Amino acid sequence: MNILVSYDISHNGLRLKLANQLWAHGLIRIQYSVFIGQIPDRYMNRLKKALKQITGEIKWTPEDAILLLPLHQYSQDHIQVWGEKSSDVSLLVDPPHTMFL
Repeated sequence: MNILVSYDISHNGLRLKLANQLWAHGLIRIQYSVFIGQIPDRYMNRLKKALKQITGEIKWTPEDAILLLPLHQYSQDHIQVWGEKSSDVSLLVDPPHTMFL
């Protein structure tokens, strides 16, 4: 499943924890608080569980939010990007073909 995750979290530690979780699940940061990528369905529950843990932390405030948006093919076909980020969405959401060490 291709997803886009966006968050607005006031506490630095929680933001870092969330970013690390998203990286660990193979998502790519496309803006400071926005990640995109492909997660196999079998790992989606793990990600949701990790997000739920973060929202249960004492440092979580009522103003904090995480948005998890599934990207269906129609959505992907109509994404438009202006600026320096790649306009080829398939490069962002398809599984990586290169290992970085």
